[in-house]
Amino acid sequence: ALHELRSPLARIGMALELLADESDPVRRGELARRAGEDIVELDALVEELLLSARAQPGVPRRPSAQIDLLALVREEAQAVGAQVTGDPLPLACEGAMVRHMVRNLFANARLHGGTGLIRAEVRRSESQAVIAVEDDGPGVPESERERIFAPFYRPSRPQTPGDTGLGLGLALVRQVARYHAGDVVYIARQPTGSRFEVRLPIEPLASTSPRPPV
Repeated sequence: ALHELRSPLARIGMALELLADESDPVRRGELARRAGEDIVELDALVEELLLSARAQPGVPRRPSAQIDLLALVREEAQAVGAQVTGDPLPLACEGAMVRHMVRNLFANARLHGGTGLIRAEVRRSESQAVIAVEDDGPGVPESERERIFAPFYRPSRPQTPGDTGLGLGLALVRQVARYHAGDVVYIARQPTGSRFEVRLPIEPLASTSPRPPV
């Protein structure tokens, strides 16, 4: 994680040094734009690490609040143009964590699913809320279908263009699901494609007292 954080920090530092000596306004604008992109990347990396820390076992839980899961999934789907089906489904959870989990599912589908349509489904199955995200990409080899949920795991095949993350995306999906006493599984689609299915209990868990502020 520290190695990954150093990369955008180093690029930002270099851009600032070059800006101090650059007189060409066009070049200065380009350097500032690139530094801005690195700041956005750095902010996203820090957010992923903070969320991962919050979802660790033993961390005091925060009070749950009720959300409309279908509405949340539809909001996040807009960023990737995903098609969403389902019915309104109230769910007691930590809304910010569940939103980040759903966002990571869509980001993973856009990154690895090729140019095809991304589809999402929200439904109730007995006492569980089900969130499913599908894509038409090449899928995940059988040997990696469990490993992709490991923190910092990177597949051995060439890195997908645009993949600048820590390898925490799917790990956080599982961490957040299990934080809510649920889980996520990978399901291979035929002939190609991936389906990630998250199941969360609809009844909230008893929360513990929050940690005192520091």
